Amino acid sequence: MRFICLTSVIVSVISAMPAHAVTCFVEGSKFNFQTEGYGPVFGHGTQAGADMAYGLLQKELGDLAGFAKPTIFYVKAGKQIVRRGCAGEKCAAEEMQTGWKNCSEGARTPDEMCLPLAVVYENKLYCLLQPPPPFEEGKPFRPYVPPFNR
Repeated sequence: MRFICLTSVIVSVISAMPAHAVTCFVEGSKFNFQTEGYGPVFGHGTQAGADMAYGLLQKELGDLAGFAKPTIFYVKAGKQIVRRGCAGEKCAAEEMQTGWKNCSEGARTPDEMCLPLAVVYENKLYCLLQPPPPFEEGKPFRPYVPPFNR
């Protein structure tokens, strides 16, 4: 009887835990998903906007092992996630630029454009969108930390 109770407690605890905790790489020097050099970091937008975009991405990602090829994610107008797969084992810079251009097509204002958000490569997430923090005189610079890493 005790074994059954202990087993049910363990099963309850395990099922309450997240299926997988995703963290993302934020240092450009570790962005190894591109065929030419390292992938870029994009310092656009606001921290609140980036938080919202990463929240949308988090809902859509699922298990990173499910991505057979490198995949680039863009955020369109801060409200929609657009996904583009790369053709090869790594993403070519041209693929990233073409995907960004195609995603932004028809945008009339900067707020309607797409921004590169993240890349999934070899079961890892790379966070590309890293807006600058608000300037606070007399306070040290604090880089943006995506919600995945908090």
